[in-house]
Amino acid sequence: MIKDYKNKVYNTKTKKYSSIHPEIGELREKFMWKDLAVFEKYKIDNFLRPLYQGELGSYDKQMIIEACKGKECVAMNCFRISSDTRALIPMNLEMFDDAATVDKTPIYYQKQLLINTKGLKLNSKKGFKND
Repeated sequence: MIKDYKNKVYNTKTKKYSSIHPEIGELREKFMWKDLAVFEKYKIDNFLRPLYQGELGSYDKQMIIEACKGKECVAMNCFRISSDTRALIPMNLEMFDDAATVDKTPIYYQKQLLINTKGLKLNSKKGFKND
């Protein structure tokens, strides 16, 4: 199933469109623009970030479980696709640590980020910080 921001869902198996709740489309679009602003400000194409409040509820529960390998989803890996869209990969804590420490993916964090990142240095300001 593919969801867009215009309140439609495209089922890849049945090849049909159906409606989704408008507030879900609006919420996901709001999050997308926040991420695109980070891409633009820092001139990057990929970054890690904590979940936005209410973000997981806008996605299919089974997709989140599969993406996070049955563990709690704690972060998103964001990829710029174009100037007006991006892709997300939900991550559990282990996946987040690997991406941050092994792959050295930049982390965008905010004051409310409270993830135990084992060796990553975080401060209370917005921005990026890796070892």
